[in-house]
Amino acid sequence: MEPARSIGKLGFRRWYERQLTEGFAWLVTCLLCAVVIAAGIESIWPRLMTWRALAMLVFVYLVGLICSFALRRFLLLLTRAERVAAQSTCAHCGANGRYEVLGETARMQVRCRKCAHEWTIP
Repeated sequence: MEPARSIGKLGFRRWYERQLTEGFAWLVTCLLCAVVIAAGIESIWPRLMTWRALAMLVFVYLVGLICSFALRRFLLLLTRAERVAAQSTCAHCGANGRYEVLGETARMQVRCRKCAHEWTIP
């Protein structure tokens, strides 16, 4: 239901652009977390298990959770955007992304702005 509301409000092209921008921001977050994890593990490696090393290990674990969440969020946004984009071309006139949303349900009912052909985007 969320994509239908957003597409109806912003239009397909702006919605798609925002999905990709947000998705790649999550990817950058994931990559930065991976660098922090590598640096944290490298700082722990030569030491014996002290309280400071144990605290760093807990920190690395928490950053790993953030990294995992960021990667899952990136994949979700990218998959959703590509799924909708693959079905956003009108079968009659070939207009891509030029439609209006008729219904805000799980399956979007849309109408082409160029030829008024209606179809459903699951």
